[in-house]
Amino acid sequence: MSGRRSPDALPRAPLELAHPLDVQAAGVPGARIAAELPPAEAAPLLQVLRAVLAWTRDPARAAELVDSAALRRLEGDLLRRPFEEGPWAALAVLAGAMAAPHGAEPREVAWACACVAEWGLERRASDTALDFARGAALAWPDHARYAWLIGLIFRGRGHLREAEAWLRRAHRVAVWTDDWEARARSLNSLGLLRWEAGRFAASKELYERAIRAAQRKRLRDVQAIATHNLFVIYAEVGEAEAAEQCAASAFALYDASHPRRLGLVSDVAQHWTNQRCYRRALPIFRALLRRVEDPALRLRIAAGGAHAAGATAGVHEFEGYWSEVERQAEQVEALQVVATALHEAGLGAAHLRSWERAAGAFGRALEAARANNTADVLIKAEEALTHVQLQELPPEIASVAEHGETRAAKALAASFLRTLNPENVESGRGKRSGRSARSAPVLANQ
Repeated sequence: MSGRRSPDALPRAPLELAHPLDVQAAGVPGARIAAELPPAEAAPLLQVLRAVLAWTRDPARAAELVDSAALRRLEGDLLRRPFEEGPWAALAVLAGAMAAPHGAEPREVAWACACVAEWGLERRASDTALDFARGAALAWPDHARYAWLIGLIFRGRGHLREAEAWLRRAHRVAVWTDDWEARARSLNSLGLLRWEAGRFAASKELYERAIRAAQRKRLRDVQAIATHNLFVIYAEVGEAEAAEQCAASAFALYDASHPRRLGLVSDVAQHWTNQRCYRRALPIFRALLRRVEDPALRLRIAAGGAHAAGATAGVHEFEGYWSEVERQAEQVEALQVVATALHEAGLGAAHLRSWERAAGAFGRALEAARANNTADVLIKAEEALTHVQLQELPPEIASVAEHGETRAAKALAASFLRTLNPENVESGRGKRSGRSARSAPVLANQ
């Protein structure tokens, strides 16, 4: 017998939704859209958003509060616009629905709002994305995944209190409606919030709950992501063997084409670098850089490679990684990524006693960390800069003991390299099946 309850009987979720039109001193709803988009784009978005908010606040009175004729005209105008140049198809659906609000369907309105929110994210118009994601969640308040979506957007903007409210709601609704995927994803996202707050024990518990929920319904993708995040917790608290077990599990769970799989490999290589296992990490960075195209991930990999190469006195290889860090740092807009990478590359320069270059990297890391309020990098880069100005090794590389080689770590590194370099894999006395090594399958997302 199914455990599904009727959505009509849904209990009040924690921190019940506050409608934007009911929040005192919240400003004009949607006003921020006009500040981040040109007038030709902002005007129809604002007109539709205000109609959606009126409908979600009081569907019975919505017809009195909207200009149906104006919305019909807007629908026609939107349908004449090139759909590939904006969110005009979804916006036309919303305008048509709001022109006849008594017949509007929550499912249709929520879906169209989510489409506009996705366009806003792609356009880097985060206020637009947030307003329409909220519209989706308000249109279908008993659908867990829309609440989860707005929680993610709030988290991405650094609004952690609002993110937690929406993610808690998403989890509560998911439990009530037996949506196991939304249940697992919301637990994982709540775990990320705890991790960002430094509450590692609480974060670990949430990840483990997400993994159990995903396992119950064989949701490999969600299980892989939560296990990957659990690896980060174990690595952060210094439980190396548990971290490597999680990494191996996550690597096996991720599909070969999963966009986070190479990120996991990079994270593990960075974990080994932090433990001063430079010779284990360096071949991983080397193989990753040949496969990765995303600028932010390339920057992280090049910075880790610069650190490991500098530590092993690989001067020539260090120069290659250093040049790549310089190139990618100019392209990546995420200042937290830039700050972390410059600090990491600076450690490689410090290993080589290239004091001026190290000081420059730490100084730039400080600037980026200040601009993004990245406190952990700010503290580490400031301390490292002080030491290299005195021509001393920063404490984080001078005082860390190398973690011993374990069978599990060695096997994991070998597994990574077999996947990243399939052309080098040999079986028995020769290359497998007599085929050319270059014909071996490669990761589909490269």
